[in-house]
This record gives sequence, structure tokens and C-alpha cells, in this order.
Amino acid sequence: MATFKFYLTNPAGKDKARLFLKIFYKGSTIRITSPYTVPVDRWMVKEQRCGSARKVTPQEKLINEHLEALKERTEEFFMKCLTDGRIPAKEEIEAAIQEKKEEPTSKPGSGISFEKAFEEFYQSPSLSSHQKRRGSTTRAYKPVLTKLKAYKKAKPTFKLNFESFDKKFFHDFTSFLEEEGLENNTIGSYFKRIKAFLNWAQEQGYHSTTDFMRYKVLKEEKPVVFLNKKELDHLIGFDLTKSKRLDETRDLFVLQCVTGLRVSDIMILDQKHIIDDTIHLRSQKTGGQLTIPLNKISKSILEKYPNGLPKKSSQKYNDYLKELAELTELERKVQRQKISGNKVDSSFISLSEAISSHTGRRTFITQCLERGIPPHIVMSFTGHSDLKTMYRYIGYTEDEKNRAMQSAWD
Repeated sequence: MATFKFYLTNPAGKDKARLFLKIFYKGSTIRITSPYTVPVDRWMVKEQRCGSARKVTPQEKLINEHLEALKERTEEFFMKCLTDGRIPAKEEIEAAIQEKKEEPTSKPGSGISFEKAFEEFYQSPSLSSHQKRRGSTTRAYKPVLTKLKAYKKAKPTFKLNFESFDKKFFHDFTSFLEEEGLENNTIGSYFKRIKAFLNWAQEQGYHSTTDFMRYKVLKEEKPVVFLNKKELDHLIGFDLTKSKRLDETRDLFVLQCVTGLRVSDIMILDQKHIIDDTIHLRSQKTGGQLTIPLNKISKSILEKYPNGLPKKSSQKYNDYLKELAELTELERKVQRQKISGNKVDSSFISLSEAISSHTGRRTFITQCLERGIPPHIVMSFTGHSDLKTMYRYIGYTEDEKNRAMQSAWD
């Protein structure tokens, strides 16, 4: 009786290896090369599957389905030949199974172009509901496709198709973005979105490549920009009666500082989200449920706008914040770092230059911890799932660090 088993071409390798199907029949073996490569450490020999005992990713599930289909086609043809009284040659088997190109999980239109698939992705109804509510998916992903087209123009040998996203692409595209002066965190966001798209496209049956799964998303820790207690109190008490625009901006920002809400959540916050002096809101970014008790400052701001908080576009809001900080003389020097590749450009700028909508949330976390609220309680307000992530938002002034050092050692 014939047996069929998959093997790795280089099982001792550290990266990935191509799979081949070996047919055993009456002391003879026939080796059929497959078109699939998998990470060596994710191949389960006994189970003949890609993944692990604990978890099989959607991409690995798709590869396993393709492998099963390949094995079934090979078995079907081989057994048919045996029924006819002959053992087929390797070339005959490869030609026969090549003729059947359909895969069980591939769509009829799996020959879709990369660009068409990309457009389908960010318009896909399969995206989570909070992403669709944000309405920013297109804005987030279109620049990625634009940058890939620019890379293609700069590198004539590069073809914008699924097969091109291999290890070489990762290094070459990273170098291309560094040459354009992009920071590591920005480069990381490009690869994060490329991986998200390729994951989705693989689930749709549009490709079976796996190299992209190993792309490392760059993430550099940068100095946290926040307001200390004195600066926040100063901002709250500043007279802005002569500028309604900046007064509204101040109210929105302070509301961020005392609730920890992201600007996307502030802009949709409404009276319907307030129940028993507590904000109940689903995060626009993560989709997680937020429950944040009101305090006297947040109450007074919400009561000031019975018909709803003022609305600002993200760009205008950030522009007004810098104008507000300059007017209120928030001029403490903060560190700015630009990291591209191994190059670090560090300088000091005024708080009025560095302030942005992100500063409000960071101020809230820093102030909560400084005022003695336990970290796990702060996490329940912000929606963070682990301390490591939340601690990236915490800032300390030089005075605070000096006081801590003196208190500990003097």
C-alpha cells in the first residue's frame, strides 16, 4: 500500500524550508516538490501540519488546507495509475497535479492583482466594526500602497505582487524608507499594515507565501510628552474668554487629561455615554469597552456643553493645541528624538512645540500614578491590557527624578 508524507528540505535550518511530498510504494520512493515554504520551527512532523499544539494561525490553517489538497490530488492520481496496472513516473505525477490548480479555500478570482486586493482589504466588511466606525482605515492604508508604488518606481526589478514579499523585500524596503528620512516607528507602522493586509489576503486564498510572517515591526521608545500638575493647573485656570476657539480646544484637551480618553473618543463623546456620573464608551481605536468615573473637572466641562462637545478635525485640533500652549506659555523644554535606522537625532524643544492630542492621555496616566491611584485601576480607565504597554505612556520631570533620588539617598 502506498503512503504519502510531507518532509522539510532542510529540517535543521533556522529559518524556513520548502516542503516536499514523498511517496513510498513497495520499497520505492518518489519525491514531489511542493510550492510551499514554512518556518522550520512551526512544522509538526507527526501531525503533518504547520503550527503548534497550542495555536494554529489563520495563515497556517490556510497552508495546511493547501497541503491537504495537494496530497489528495497526488493520492488520487497515483492510485488511479496503480488501478491501471502501472506506477507513474515523478514527472507524470507533477504534470498531472499541476493541471489541477484549484485549491479548496481559494476564490474563483484568486488571480486578483495585488493593488485590487489591497483596495478590497481596506473596504472589506470583514474589518472589525470599530474600525469601520472610525472611518480611518482608508486613510491609514492608502499611504502604504502609495509608498509601495513609489518603491516599485525606484526599483524597476521589483514586481508588486504577493510573491515579492520575501526576506529581501523587508531589508530593501526598510533601506528605501530610511533613505527617505522616515523614522523607525513610521517604518514599523508601514510593515505592521503590510503584514495585516498579507494576513487577510492569505485568509482569502489570494496567496500562500509565508515569509512576511517573519517581518519584524520596528518600535522605538521615545521620550513621553506630558503636562505636570503645575502646568495642568495653570492651563485650567488661564483666562480664554477672548478666544472661543482656544477655550473650546482647552476644554477638550483638559477633558482628555482628566479622563484618559483618546481624541477619537472625545470627538464622539455624548450625553448618552454618561450614566450615573460614569462614562461608558467603546473605544474607537481598539473596540474595547471603557468605564471611566467622572470627577469635578470632567463634570464641569461636560455641563458647559449641554448640546454636545465642540467638534474639531484632528489636524485643526493639534494646530490649536500648539497655539494654546504658546499663548499660555507652556515653555518647559522636552526632549525630541528622531530615530532612523541606527541614527539618533536628539534635541530639546519647548512643550508648546511638542504638544499634541496624544499628550492628554499621557498626562492623565502620569498624573493618576503620581496622585497615588494604583496601576491596575489606571489600566481599567485607559483600557490597557498589560502594565508594559501602559508604562510607555508615563513621563517624569527632571524635578521629580531629582526629588526621588534625593529622597532615597540623602
